[in-house]
Amino acid sequence: MQIKFIFGILFFCVSCSSYNKVVKGDNYAQKFETANSLYEEGEFLRSIVLYEQIYQHAPKTGEGELAYYRLGQSYYNSEDYYMAAYYLSSYVQRFPYSSKNEEVMFMAALCNVNNSPLPSLDQSETNEALIVFRCSLIDILIPSIWIHAIKS
Repeated sequence: MQIKFIFGILFFCVSCSSYNKVVKGDNYAQKFETANSLYEEGEFLRSIVLYEQIYQHAPKTGEGELAYYRLGQSYYNSEDYYMAAYYLSSYVQRFPYSSKNEEVMFMAALCNVNNSPLPSLDQSETNEALIVFRCSLIDILIPSIWIHAIKS
């Protein structure tokens, strides 16, 4: 029984050591690669740590943009909707010309919907969700209406 316990602790320490080395290391290409593989495997909480480091290291690069986007997605998939809303809303401000902005605005609105309480409770989160949905629809629909009007 004690041998299994010791073996379990040893296995846990060895399996975490490679991740910890990447987190503590200075090789940002390896951090980016590890974060992407963790994200694709569904290990969102572990990928968040690496994506934060990547964004802080190179905020104005393509890797930094993808890291910031995946930070929001990782928090959303981890069901931390407040943090997801923060990162997704900030993404649109930090990267205003990104092709992902429509999706990101919609996901930020979904975060507010997921934060909405039961109807018998305070509805300030629900009101915020409605405002965000209206704003995102206006930002998405108005440009397409203008483009259609200009073409015709």
